[in-house]
Amino acid sequence: MRQPNKIPYNNGTFADALQAHRAWLNDKGGERLLTPWRFVLSGAVLRGAVLRDAVLRGAVLRDAVLSGAVLRGADLSDADLRGAVLSGADLSNAVLRGAVLRGAVLRDAVLSGAVLRGADLSDADLRGAVLSGAVLPAYHKWTVTWRTDGRITVGCKSKSIAEWDEWFASDEEYETPRNTADFERIEAAYQHARRMVEIYQKYEAGDGNK
Repeated sequence: MRQPNKIPYNNGTFADALQAHRAWLNDKGGERLLTPWRFVLSGAVLRGAVLRDAVLRGAVLRDAVLSGAVLRGADLSDADLRGAVLSGADLSNAVLRGAVLRGAVLRDAVLSGAVLRGADLSDADLRGAVLSGAVLPAYHKWTVTWRTDGRITVGCKSKSIAEWDEWFASDEEYETPRNTADFERIEAAYQHARRMVEIYQKYEAGDGNK
């Protein structure tokens, strides 16, 4: 099905949609934001925008400025957020499944309970971000998540980094056989989660701005 022509952000149309969404949130009529594909939002300045529960699947928000925006519970699945600035944004319980956040700035953002499975966080700045309860990217059939206390869960098994490092260095078999592409993806996802824990712990120790 052919999509309608995209509408440039700077013609004010998105501002009208945002105002209608705010009215919908406050039970004052309006309309929920459900058609993000209609808008070209690359480079848009949306500081402090209230987009709670908005449906922004596939939205193009490359290099957009969303500092302090309220995106709690928003659906940003498959959104293009490359280079976007989301410092201090509230993304708690947001769905970012498959979103591209490469090079995005998420300093001090709240991502509690957010679903980031399959998201691309390459070179993203997560210093100070709150990630408690977040489901982080997994590039294989076994979900890999990490917690702020440093424990990492692979599938249904939860271990400390030291325990996982010892296990990956051993010959102990897993449900997915070693020396397979699936196992390599599991280990790669674990290493990614390990780096995320290290970044978080470094920030908590006061080294995040060095």
